[in-house]
Amino acid sequence: MLHRTLLPVVLWLHVPALPGQSPALAMPFTDVSAAAGILDSGISFGAAAGDANDDGWVDIFTGGHYLSHPHLWINRRNGTFSDGTHTMVPYPNGDMHGAQWTDLDNDGRQELVLLRGANYGLTPTPKFAYRRFGNQLTDIAPLIGLDLPLMRARTPLAVDMDGNGRTDLFMTAVLRLDGLFPSGPYLQQPGNVFSSGWPTQPFLLGSDSQFGVLGDLDGDRRLDLLLQAFPIRAFRFDANGFTDITPGLGLPPSITLYDAAITDLNGDGENEIYLARAPLVTSFHAPNPQELLFHPILALQEHGVRFPVQGKHLLTVGLGPTTSWPPNTVFIGAHGYNPSSFDFVLDPNDPRNAGVPPHVPGLSYGIRIGWDPATGSWSMALSSPLWAEAMLRVTATAPIGAPVAFGWNPNAALATDVLLERTDCGAYQDHSAIYGLPAGLRSRSVVAGDFDNDMDQDLYLVTATTSNNTPNVMLRNDGLGNFQAVPCGAAVGSTRGIGDSAITLDYDRDGDLDLFVVNGDGSAYHQGLPNPAFADDGPAQLLRNDNNNGNHWLQLKLVGTASNRDGIGARIEVTAGGVVQVREHGGGMHRFSQNHGIHFGLGQNTTVAQVRVRWPNGSQSVRTAVAADQLLTITQ
Repeated sequence: MLHRTLLPVVLWLHVPALPGQSPALAMPFTDVSAAAGILDSGISFGAAAGDANDDGWVDIFTGGHYLSHPHLWINRRNGTFSDGTHTMVPYPNGDMHGAQWTDLDNDGRQELVLLRGANYGLTPTPKFAYRRFGNQLTDIAPLIGLDLPLMRARTPLAVDMDGNGRTDLFMTAVLRLDGLFPSGPYLQQPGNVFSSGWPTQPFLLGSDSQFGVLGDLDGDRRLDLLLQAFPIRAFRFDANGFTDITPGLGLPPSITLYDAAITDLNGDGENEIYLARAPLVTSFHAPNPQELLFHPILALQEHGVRFPVQGKHLLTVGLGPTTSWPPNTVFIGAHGYNPSSFDFVLDPNDPRNAGVPPHVPGLSYGIRIGWDPATGSWSMALSSPLWAEAMLRVTATAPIGAPVAFGWNPNAALATDVLLERTDCGAYQDHSAIYGLPAGLRSRSVVAGDFDNDMDQDLYLVTATTSNNTPNVMLRNDGLGNFQAVPCGAAVGSTRGIGDSAITLDYDRDGDLDLFVVNGDGSAYHQGLPNPAFADDGPAQLLRNDNNNGNHWLQLKLVGTASNRDGIGARIEVTAGGVVQVREHGGGMHRFSQNHGIHFGLGQNTTVAQVRVRWPNGSQSVRTAVAADQLLTITQ
């Protein structure tokens, strides 16, 4: 294991202009969404990259939260995509969550497992498993035991958990009030049907989880499961079930975990863990002088904002998510009258709007809005005895003054991202500063990949608050695991929406890793209405990697025979120029999303001395003297 010392590093966070920085450090990306035919925006819930039609080119599926619309973007192999969603029977709709492309039945074609919610477990909502028949994708979930209509499902993870060569699924789920259908394994039985496996595993009960990530956590060269839960938990799995290995790993007791990446970042053959820990907390944002976005998130509290508006004006208030806050839960003025709709106009000269009604902050449920003539300011606050959130969009016909928070502290110390390294005793320690992570970095999605093909893995982070998008960050790896934020062109992301998730893929098969980013993270505000706010106008972005540094590359496709067909669980070692690089094939899944491909940058090496694949069943495949710059298929 590589032992590290604290090295001085120069950090730049948000990039377009970085004084004194060498242009060679930049990683330029171009937004080609429009040119590629991907024109989509709105509430998202991750994205999944896979081969929908088995033509060897990567396609993209996007679903979405609440009433969002799905898209199956089919790669035309010329840099553009067509919308092939109509080929899915039945057409998916409603509350769509994480999705994964994987070969469930070992026939060489990938199925799409698409999870959905169930209205807090109250409304039966079947999940989908799309299998291709000719030119159609047909849902077979009811036939193979994966429809699970009452499960509040979030993220699927395909992996052979019991070691019999068949692909199983681990499903993460948010808890129902009755505790039924928690996160847990669904093992594939003979005949390609699935059943809940190891139902007596006690750790699954009470595991309220949004996602999991696969990777070797204990150094035994086998995939383990890192489960987002309260707190974070980790498990080893085999034919006998799951073993809780959390106590020996030293994981931080983090309540907030938005995403994670498990991979070798310093080239020593051992995995590091990157934890993206953007806080889910109250925030506000002023996109222009006459608009304020306020997103209170609380429990047993009252969170509010007060802001002045000078002179004669009208105030328009928009409310969301409308499913949680009907107009009769909004109280205006000292007498607490209710507005007639989700969008309403207030006049400070109307005496009914002055003051706020008597209430007990944190116990009296509702949203209260009032005008204070003495200070010339409006106040609005959300109060709830339970966990609650709301989205308030305020526009005024005159400039809005500086907002002031009450009941909460917008400058409170919050958890930041951490990079964990496993020490000789087997436990992980926070080495964020040693690796050069920028102070105060909080991200919502993380992906690792060699974006400049220089033989080490970089990190790309999607960032946002709960009320606005903020610039995404590219952290360049210097080869020893020291990271530096560098310019990344259009990969800084969109100013619209709220950053949700990023995935890696090589959509144009030119040998460098591209990015696909969705920016619709959040509850539905007012989908379909003019002047959207928060996440409703967040675009899907296809970001082409334009690093033209002449570095070489190798991509692999694994075909398992004795092991599962996708080779999930394999460990791959590529040796070139005397350097050994390691990747684990974990199916590409992270929070709600799926990366595509097994990619290695080769620097200036035109030949790979050796490719070694250690399959999940213990067998090995070795290739030598492999030419660079190709997609290499290795069959077990």
